[in-house]
Amino acid sequence: MKRNLTIFLALALALSVGGTAYAQIYTGTIAGRVSDQTGAVLPGVLITLTSEVLIQPQTATTSATGSYRFAELAIGTYITTFELSGFQKLIRENIILTAGATQTINVELGIAELEETITVSSESPVVDVRQTGIPESFTRERLEDIPSARDPWVILEATPGVLVDRQNVGGNESGQQSTFTVRGDNGDMVTYNYDGVNITDEASLSSPGYFDFGAFEEIQIQTGGNEASMQTGGAQINFLIKQGTNNWSGQGYFYGTDNALQWDNVSPELEEQGAGAGAPIKYIVDYGFDVGGPILKDKAWIWGDYNIQDIHKGAVGFLVPGCDDPDDISCLNDDPTKLRNNNVKFNLQATSQNKFNFLWMRNEKTRATRGASDTRPLETTWKQGGPTNIYKLEDTHIVNDNFLLTGRFAYVSGGFFLAYQEPDLRTTQPGLDINTFSYSRSYLDYTTERPQYIFNLDSNYFLSDALGGDHEWKFGFQYKKADITSATTYGGDVFAVFDGAVAGANSTEAWLYRPGNIDYGGSFTSFHVQDVYTRERMTLKLGVRFDHQKGQNNPSLIPASLVVPNFMPAVDFPGTPPITWNNLSPRLGFTYDLTGDGRNIIRTSYSRYYNKLTLGGVVNTNNTANVSEADVPWTDLNGDTFVQANEVDTSTIFYLYNFDPDNPGSTESPIQVDPDISAPTVDEFILGAEREVMPNFAVGGTFIWKKFDNLLWDDWWPDGGVSGIDLPYIGVTSADFVQTSEMFEGQPVTYYELPFDRPAGEILTNWQDYHQTYKGIEFFGKKRFSQGWMMTVGYSWNDMREYFESDKAIFDPTNIDFRNGGQVYAPTGGSGKTRYFMNSRHVFRFDGMVQLPGEVVLAGKFQARQGFTLPATFRTANRGGGIGRAEVLFNEIGDDRLPNLYYADFRVEKRFNFSGAELSGMLDIFNLFNANTTLKRESRQNFSNANRVQDIISGRIIRFGVRVRF
Repeated sequence: MKRNLTIFLALALALSVGGTAYAQIYTGTIAGRVSDQTGAVLPGVLITLTSEVLIQPQTATTSATGSYRFAELAIGTYITTFELSGFQKLIRENIILTAGATQTINVELGIAELEETITVSSESPVVDVRQTGIPESFTRERLEDIPSARDPWVILEATPGVLVDRQNVGGNESGQQSTFTVRGDNGDMVTYNYDGVNITDEASLSSPGYFDFGAFEEIQIQTGGNEASMQTGGAQINFLIKQGTNNWSGQGYFYGTDNALQWDNVSPELEEQGAGAGAPIKYIVDYGFDVGGPILKDKAWIWGDYNIQDIHKGAVGFLVPGCDDPDDISCLNDDPTKLRNNNVKFNLQATSQNKFNFLWMRNEKTRATRGASDTRPLETTWKQGGPTNIYKLEDTHIVNDNFLLTGRFAYVSGGFFLAYQEPDLRTTQPGLDINTFSYSRSYLDYTTERPQYIFNLDSNYFLSDALGGDHEWKFGFQYKKADITSATTYGGDVFAVFDGAVAGANSTEAWLYRPGNIDYGGSFTSFHVQDVYTRERMTLKLGVRFDHQKGQNNPSLIPASLVVPNFMPAVDFPGTPPITWNNLSPRLGFTYDLTGDGRNIIRTSYSRYYNKLTLGGVVNTNNTANVSEADVPWTDLNGDTFVQANEVDTSTIFYLYNFDPDNPGSTESPIQVDPDISAPTVDEFILGAEREVMPNFAVGGTFIWKKFDNLLWDDWWPDGGVSGIDLPYIGVTSADFVQTSEMFEGQPVTYYELPFDRPAGEILTNWQDYHQTYKGIEFFGKKRFSQGWMMTVGYSWNDMREYFESDKAIFDPTNIDFRNGGQVYAPTGGSGKTRYFMNSRHVFRFDGMVQLPGEVVLAGKFQARQGFTLPATFRTANRGGGIGRAEVLFNEIGDDRLPNLYYADFRVEKRFNFSGAELSGMLDIFNLFNANTTLKRESRQNFSNANRVQDIISGRIIRFGVRVRF
């Protein structure tokens, strides 16, 4: 009862005074100054703002300095009317506003000799003279007219500074979220905002669902120079959803392709290297509609949509059971995914000074064989399902011309399940070939629920003529509560590990598991204040942010292992004390209009960011209810290839996780979190310049420097994210390790092991005397859609390195000689892709569209990037001391790489206009050059499948589409 009352009161407060910490990336601002023809400012000018995205016009009056401002505006195209007795009435048309932007519209009013109105239809400014960050806006034209696989992660691929782990050809990867890195951030600092609501899944720092691509009015991605309203320096991904207007409008569409429209891109050389029949599309259809309009004109609007994506594809080496020819495309099994989406949005102008909106979004994903690959046959894949719902209530109140309040409440019902293909596989022990890391017989299952409650309050206050300029003050408060429960089991609670294929193979190890049954959560409270100070050509942004983050593990009951219930017994876990971080973050930005006409600016910013308290990565670390693992010797005494309790030697431990064999019933995890652990920091400096070279076309360049410090000790080498050491052992130092060597193909392989049995305990702590740096240079050209064409082009140079400043930064010395001062990659370990090593130092991107006579449209995009690094390694046997295996580098990171990627998509579209409607027919060609670039190889050189091709780009394919707009 007390909890429900608290939620009710918080909701009532949010709706009464309102605000959002994310308003500036969900909406935009139109501001400027009015003067006469002598340059003298004009106070008291009445300004009226109209647009089809406004239910009713807005008005404002210029201040004593002649300045005005309209804040928190929906994105769209606006008209401003300026009126003052004795002066000409001026109408300024075609003001295009995108998310997070400030359009600065300065005007001069002439003396009125007659009753006359002057209408100006000049081009909207393309340079934002107040923007200190690095946003990338994908408008509706760019989203709908450039050929695309129609998912948000493809859009990320077109964003400067971003690397994505997969290449989506015509939608073949749209059934799974992509993993990505942003200027050195490996995904720990991403924020997903859906129509202004931070919906980020706090357990995985990913999106809680999938989306209807046709629902987006715009996608805006902020990748640096983030203001005080944003906690972290990673990607801020903002999905802006369409809304109704005073006129009924909408669209219906269908896109489809199948294997008959696809080229074979597997060469004989690739077949010999294991590419088999490649990764072809079976068929994909994407269809839906959206429609919106007035319930009551100038008062209430409604909009809604419905969409289905049905994706069927093949994966390299994923074969139909009983069909053993990987080169035969008919042997490739189907890997199907279906995404169902719908939204409903309601807008109400309650009074002339108050507006309200409600949004409901639902996504349901089903996938029949998640995890499918050449090492994961059908019986080891998952059935995935589970809907996500988002509910948002928002209220905005205009107190006066200078004071605006907005409030928002949202609820996200996240969660999903990964189930065995058949229920009886729960008790079937998986087999694992340690030579190829290929699985058989079974795998694991997982189910989770992740509800979130979000409350935001924000105010925006404009103060004119103070300290020689104008001030736009932003104050914000956000509260978010996230709860996570999940359960994990492994088939039979053990992996039977063999030296070779299961049939007739020698037993080597048993990886024993105790199921996980976790319950944890956290709360996030933040305050921020920022002043945007404008004086003549200068804009100065001063901001500060305070974050209070808290998380804890709750009580739960852990079942015993099915195989060794005495060794790994049931445990009644009481929970853990909370972890709390309190951080104060300064932000500083500066822009200067070099020529005073808004066409040539320089910008710079400094930001200090503190990482999120990751519930899944920090709070849940010492949760006894997590899966526990003990790898031990196994001898298959009866030859049945399954593990029995009398066949394992639990006195010898190869590897431990979250388990102490000396105290197996302990309610305290042997993995501990340092009580003094603190948030990692990122310091960021940006320097850039931008010039409008012609109307609607700007070019520029940016230098970015970042330092990642106070990082958490989560050492992705030497084990490569597969097994072995991730955290330091309690009571063990680098001096305790001893060097050992062996020969492999004539080369010495040197690594380290312990001369004594390792303690069970590990500790998550801050990484002393260690840091990473990122340096990047970016050049861009952007042509907004006008005069029948648009274009975006850019080049990025990226350099990400790590530094060990003293011996305190070293735990296991394996690979240190190669690592210190060397390149860093962002590894993938989930979301359908593992062991992709994202690091490309050179990236070129282009997309564009042109309208030809006869309503013919040509569009395309092109990407060229350096191949991801492919760290060639030697995987050791289990090392002395029970510390698991290591992966020993042969060269520095970046010395060995996959082939460079050159990829293009192309569209031809024909439009037919009827009375009040437009019909479009589209032909898209994806992978225009029919590239067969290798995206993944087995990099462990002593594996029997070393250097085997495990993923290539899907071949060229044609997609047909039809769209009707009205």
